[in-house]
Amino acid sequence: MAELTAAPPSDGVTRSPRFFLAIFCLIASVNYSDRGALNAVLTNAQAAMCLNAAEAGWLPSAFVVGYIAAAPVFAHLASTPVFEGKSFRLIAMGLCCFSIGSVSASCSGAAR
Repeated sequence: MAELTAAPPSDGVTRSPRFFLAIFCLIASVNYSDRGALNAVLTNAQAAMCLNAAEAGWLPSAFVVGYIAAAPVFAHLASTPVFEGKSFRLIAMGLCCFSIGSVSASCSGAAR
């Protein structure tokens, strides 16, 4: 039986499956900690934005809907010729969008 081996990328560096597993576990942990952060500050956000209990209850759902809406976009981008074989560029782009959003939210007036 033939052994499955990964084809080396254009830069000549072969990365092991454990490397990718570690990267995706790190990204998943950041993703889930981000979802939990909203629940930790929900009471403060409710007071800062003058929301009633029902409106504040919709915030975590709206946050998850944002992830759900972005998933097909990034899945489509991964299959385009621009990012084909360059998954780390796509991951970096997503993390940059996340970082820009986090910094923008922390600089807003409601965060103070």
